[in-house]
Amino acid sequence: MLLTRAQQDRLSQIERIKEGDDQKLRELNDLIDAARYKAKENRLNHMIILTSAAKLASSLGITEHNLDQIRLSEENFNLNIALGEENLPDWYLYGEKALIERIKLLENRTSDDPFIPELVTLQNKINEIQKNNLLKTLEKREDDTPFVSRINALDVEKIKLESFNIEQDNIRAMQLNQAAFSNQYSDRNKQILVLGILGGFMLSIFLALMMNLFKKDEA
Repeated sequence: MLLTRAQQDRLSQIERIKEGDDQKLRELNDLIDAARYKAKENRLNHMIILTSAAKLASSLGITEHNLDQIRLSEENFNLNIALGEENLPDWYLYGEKALIERIKLLENRTSDDPFIPELVTLQNKINEIQKNNLLKTLEKREDDTPFVSRINALDVEKIKLESFNIEQDNIRAMQLNQAAFSNQYSDRNKQILVLGILGGFMLSIFLALMMNLFKKDEA
């Protein structure tokens, strides 16, 4: 009964761990899908921004990039002020050709996973859940006896009972019944019987003498 109960408890614990792990995996996969969706939307939005910048560069005749003309000088600082922006816009820095190439690279990207930093952390958590050592240990356990403390006490009692052996050769029912009575009780019965016989004999002699005495008085 104890082993059956221990096995049921272990199986129940395994099911609880599996159910909890499945819930965690679903939550992590949802986070991964959300991160991938967000990265894809950011990429598409960036493509739209670059497309607008490329069109603007084409309309202004800025075909090549102007990165080699950017220097940390007072003149560049005045240029930023003239453009009315803190940083130079993409259409001016990269030009139409470079912007179109960036758009193609973003459009041909097959996976956004390398550009999602939190994806590595989420994937590591999934691997930890899939390698649940406690779950594997419980599933591989073949004997629950060492984990049931009461079984040790029962084993001791069992050994005591098994160590009490009765020789069954030439045993009759009468012999087993006689072994249940005490020898002291039998000796006492013998003494009472002897005393009863002696007392009866002496009493009979006394009564005979009394009757003889009464007969002499009557005569």
